[in-house]
Amino acid sequence: MHWGSLSRWRVPPAVEVTWLGKRATYSGRLPAVIAARMGVAAIVLLGFTLRLWRLAHLGDLEFDEIVSVQYATLPGSTLLPLLAGALFEHPPAFYLALGWWRWVFGPGDTAARLSSILPGTLTIPLTYAVGAHLRDRRTGLIAALLVAVAPLPLFYSREARMYALVAALGLASLWLFLRGLQGPSPASELLGQGTGGSAADQGRADQGRADQGRPRPGVWLAYGVIGALTAYVHYLGALQMAGQLLVAILLRRRLPHALRPVVITSAGIVLLALPWVLAARGTRESLPALALHNVAALPGALWAAWRDLAAGPDSAGVPAIVGALTLLALVLAGFPRRPIPGTIAGAMLATGLAGLVFVIALGKPVQARYVMPIAPLAFILAAGALRRGGVTLALGGLGLLLGFAPFWARYYTGYARADYSSVTRRIAALERPGDGVLLTGPWQAWYFDYYYTGSLGHEVLPRDAPPALDPERARTRLEALVAEKRRLWFVQAGLAQADPTNFVERWLLRHAWPATREAHQNAVLSHYALQAPRVTRPLRPVTYGGRLRLVGGWVDGEEVPAGDVVRLLLELELLQPAGVDLKGSLRLVGIDGQRAAVDFDLLDRRDVGEQGTSAWGVGQRVLIRRGIWVPASLGPQPYSVRLVVYDPTTLLPLLPGVGDDGATGQARGEAVAPEGRAGDLPGGGEAPVADVYVTQSLAALPPGAESPFRPIGRRFGGGDEFDALELVGVRAAPANPSAEPLTFDLLWRLDGLSGTEHRSTIAVVDTSGRVWAEETRPLFGGTFAMHDWREGETLAERRAVDLTAFPPGGYRILVGLVDSRGRALPAGAGPDMVELARFELPYRRPLGERLVGLWQRLTGRRRRDVPLRASLGRGRWSGVATRHGAPPGRERTARSAHRLIPRSVMADTVPPRTTLQGR
Repeated sequence: MHWGSLSRWRVPPAVEVTWLGKRATYSGRLPAVIAARMGVAAIVLLGFTLRLWRLAHLGDLEFDEIVSVQYATLPGSTLLPLLAGALFEHPPAFYLALGWWRWVFGPGDTAARLSSILPGTLTIPLTYAVGAHLRDRRTGLIAALLVAVAPLPLFYSREARMYALVAALGLASLWLFLRGLQGPSPASELLGQGTGGSAADQGRADQGRADQGRPRPGVWLAYGVIGALTAYVHYLGALQMAGQLLVAILLRRRLPHALRPVVITSAGIVLLALPWVLAARGTRESLPALALHNVAALPGALWAAWRDLAAGPDSAGVPAIVGALTLLALVLAGFPRRPIPGTIAGAMLATGLAGLVFVIALGKPVQARYVMPIAPLAFILAAGALRRGGVTLALGGLGLLLGFAPFWARYYTGYARADYSSVTRRIAALERPGDGVLLTGPWQAWYFDYYYTGSLGHEVLPRDAPPALDPERARTRLEALVAEKRRLWFVQAGLAQADPTNFVERWLLRHAWPATREAHQNAVLSHYALQAPRVTRPLRPVTYGGRLRLVGGWVDGEEVPAGDVVRLLLELELLQPAGVDLKGSLRLVGIDGQRAAVDFDLLDRRDVGEQGTSAWGVGQRVLIRRGIWVPASLGPQPYSVRLVVYDPTTLLPLLPGVGDDGATGQARGEAVAPEGRAGDLPGGGEAPVADVYVTQSLAALPPGAESPFRPIGRRFGGGDEFDALELVGVRAAPANPSAEPLTFDLLWRLDGLSGTEHRSTIAVVDTSGRVWAEETRPLFGGTFAMHDWREGETLAERRAVDLTAFPPGGYRILVGLVDSRGRALPAGAGPDMVELARFELPYRRPLGERLVGLWQRLTGRRRRDVPLRASLGRGRWSGVATRHGAPPGRERTARSAHRLIPRSVMADTVPPRTTLQGR
């Protein structure tokens, strides 16, 4: 029964009521109608709330969403020819609509996702309407509830893509199609379910039969408009319209009055879509990618798509399997047995299957989005089984809940759609002149250009995909990059179609110096030094446990700026069978304890494959290139380069300096560690193999490149008598001076040249001006000579102040400079000392923090804060290894073996995390 039929019922008048602008007479059935509509309204409100909840916390736009936004920003005169010539691209209606939406509601990421919430919510009442037409109101209500809370409709109703829109339009066209088929008669009578045996019901049925053949031009006109719009949104929408034409043909004998209007309307849809069909040469050029052998993947693809329909994108595990099997059983049990509704359901499901087959034949990876147009119909069929109640409702509801619940748990508790901006922010913060950016696949340029704020250009390999990357062409371009650039930022994402064999990364690992590899949510960012240093220093030979010997090699002989890469070439010789694939760890250790480190695999990459030490032959010598990333915050001074070789299964390092003949390496002039067990060695089995000098800390990088500094901008000295130095900024930690000593990182910039040694003074004074503490020491602790300080460079020093024993009161922390003659450098027109911070002891947290803490205590949701010492150890001046880019799992491994293998970073093999995907 459809809502419009209420006014046509011929029943004895009793009580006349008005509902949503329609007059109807109450004859015992109207309250059920009102209750159904109230139920639909409540379900729609629930679905809208779930679609809107935490929308702003979904993270960055996913790649396909970025494509949508980028297309939507183009004017129609540019967009239409661009889409027409693009391979594997969709029709233009969604992009044009999104462009209008952004013009009205603004350009933000959240605003773009809001455009899908409206059609996603509209799908709920449309599901009810179609379910009520095919079965009854109870089926429609259950189906609407399933669509409101099911993972797949929820997911794509919050994505800035066209899948929620094409599902809503396809469902609206099906609803109009059903209304056009039945004429003004009740749906239950037309579809063969019967209305009951009462005289009133029989009267309505007779009236339905009498009205069945009446033409309904308004319905068919709306059907044609919606159908054409559906086809212009997505090609899967065009398949939905073809499925409805198939229904009319199959039912031509049972519903002879419907064939003519459906054919005429379908012809009109084809005529409206014909201009795009003729213009879309890119779509036609994509068709040669069709390959019959790709269809072999269809069974697995069907199961994956069905599992995602039941449990959400990228679902896995037992709950997803239970949910998928439950949904399949419900669909089969609820499939209509009567010919007309069964034909409609079967034909629409078949067209959905045909769309999936077509996508698979094109060689595209299976995504749950391809079943979105038929997802509401699947839930309508499942609702047809659940409406029976009893055991079916109990077991079916429990099975679906098991499939839905894991998705809800991870989706609404911290899930982020993407984090591409973290990749581009990292590059923009640490890039330097002479760097390059390499992306995998042409689509990656879209998200990179969308979020990137730096100044580097990017190269894309391959330029088009499919087909996948051609190794010979890629090798030529990579060789050109090595000649053109000093360093390379390499972003890997979406390798399945662009570089399935990972050729680019394997080539770079063999011909460049890998420095970092960081796993982000949707990409992996690696950093390589491309060119060998002009000056090198030889490495000192070392023997490790009588099993492996560092025979030779070299390290950078030039000064290495902080924020750059120390390059090494290691020549290793296997002395006896290794048995396992050993790993190495390189460390930079400063004279003041500052440290950076990187773990890496000992792999022979000379051939096409990679061989670990377990596959090396005795006496075989292997050359390994490796870079050590020098954090921009690492202080300028000489650093010892140390190498550790360890067994990854036990995390025990090999004792350096003991040869296979039992003689110590000292007799051969090799580096020797103190005697004792490997686990007791200072530094966890480190052997110094070379030295390198780090200079130019934070040079050419703005304050806050790696973490925020508070700008100061006060100039000391100048004129004819003093050198000119500027205090650029300061970073202080921790926030509570009553708990532990304060640490200040001061950024100094030199204007001009200097040859005199300057000293900085840190003083603590109270509100009356009384000095409670004062310390003067050479800038940078004397580890950096002033004559090496280049003009315009920004260097950092760390100073500590202990206020934990001070009496209550107010205190100011001041800094000043004196030259080698003891003269205080003037700080402009103000006093000679500049205020860094001000504190009240005992320390009280700000009111906002106290209110948050009170709320957490009341709600029992206390946040586990990262210890401040750990945060200061990441790339600062602490005595632990820097940990830029370390994945959480590797950090846990390092912490568990901190005495043996220090916490290092930039792991060689970090797979990207598996996330909910869908485009």
